[in-house]
Amino acid sequence: MTSIIPIPVDSYEVTPLSNMESVAVRIGRRLNELTCRLELAWLLVQRDEATRVLEIFEEVRLLSRGLSSDEQCRENWSAVINETRENWICRFGSQWHTENHQTLLNDVFQAEYENSPFSTVEVLSQASSSIAGVVSSIRQSLFAGISPRQQELLAFGYQLDQLRHPASPHRHLQVSHPYGPFRARWDNPDPPLHTKETLRLELDNAESRSVTDTISELRLRWRQLGFPDSSFPELQDSESVDEGISRLECLVPGLGGAEQPRAIEDEVQPYLGLTINGVEVTRLGCETPITVTRQVHLELIHAFLEKGAGFITLGDFEDVWAEMGRATPVRGTIDSELSHIRRCLEPLGLGITNVRNVGWRLVELETISLPE
Repeated sequence: MTSIIPIPVDSYEVTPLSNMESVAVRIGRRLNELTCRLELAWLLVQRDEATRVLEIFEEVRLLSRGLSSDEQCRENWSAVINETRENWICRFGSQWHTENHQTLLNDVFQAEYENSPFSTVEVLSQASSSIAGVVSSIRQSLFAGISPRQQELLAFGYQLDQLRHPASPHRHLQVSHPYGPFRARWDNPDPPLHTKETLRLELDNAESRSVTDTISELRLRWRQLGFPDSSFPELQDSESVDEGISRLECLVPGLGGAEQPRAIEDEVQPYLGLTINGVEVTRLGCETPITVTRQVHLELIHAFLEKGAGFITLGDFEDVWAEMGRATPVRGTIDSELSHIRRCLEPLGLGITNVRNVGWRLVELETISLPE
């Protein structure tokens, strides 16, 4: 690992960022992670990636409130982010996406093992192009309401996160099979075990990729932000990334640590205004609570509240049953219990929606137009 020589922070005149400037960097980092995970979720059709995507949408929405004190700007940003998220959910959970994924695997198989005129990278690039502009609408909306300095810091944060979440992640995907990697054609001209049905796409080891170009661009942005060039950590390769990012955060207080920005602390409240007190479930704005007496129903509602705007998967449901000391439920049992909860929550104006390849989540009844 490349060592970074400790340099006293006081040796450089590095001005701490204001709260709004810090939020700009953190949003930039989240937007890059969102861009990366959107592409991976789209190409790999993995629930974990899809769930993290929805979590980042919500994180960006909350963070955006710390970019400005103008309430109109905040509302506009929130509307754009929510609309973008809902559009993404519809597209990801659509039958068209499912069919598209099968076509993608077929095209990748031909690129890898047959005489296709296209390489695997070209096939993956074409497949991911259909979602290339998902994040741009959010970024453009944010840029329209923040200062030039905040725009520069947001761009710096976006670039900084590429050390951990690469741009164009489809370039780092590899083809694999449960029977092992496909050997070169001249070593194994007739691989009978490799078929379209067994082909898988996986993300290659991130540590093996080069980050030289990203580091060079980061150093340039660092100077443009007015920070001393000599204070920029000596990042050499991906092995020093974590240490280097930590070093940058130490050099510039507020560069993007884990603390919540003060401007959004008062935003935190129960998801959809829903609270549970014993067997009573109440919702902000609804006069009459509902009574839920069965343990499994209370535990499931608790699970939905903990997920917030995120999705619950079949694995999460199995965990709920396990925590109650019960056997793993079959799909029919889960569907039956969810149907009962839907009826219970209707008086509170809430429902449960299911999105293909993603999971279930608690929503306002008026939003249940998503694909079941």
